[in-house]
Amino acid sequence: MRELGYSTARLARESGLSETTVRYLGKSLSGHNRSTLVALSAVLLWRYDHLVNILHGEPEKNVHIKRRTEDEIQRLLRDEFTPVKRRHVTVSNCLSNCLCLSLARVCT
Repeated sequence: MRELGYSTARLARESGLSETTVRYLGKSLSGHNRSTLVALSAVLLWRYDHLVNILHGEPEKNVHIKRRTEDEIQRLLRDEFTPVKRRHVTVSNCLSNCLCLSLARVCT
């Protein structure tokens, strides 16, 4: 957990588990129940079954595969909103320039 920047104490505090439970998580002798693994996954902002999948030897279930629909929605959003953003920047720049010119005239 050090790689993720979490101490044993922090994981225990945020998950509601004891430090001993967190400390011995990697030991094969400790019986990990599902609720323990779900609590730790939640603290780490992983899917609820992330650690359960690893424990059961199925880490491939943790790989998120984008569906074609998601890709299509992202493409549509990019195509529709990028021109709007560019126009906004152009209008903002134009307004800033006009304001500067107006101020320059007033100040001279």
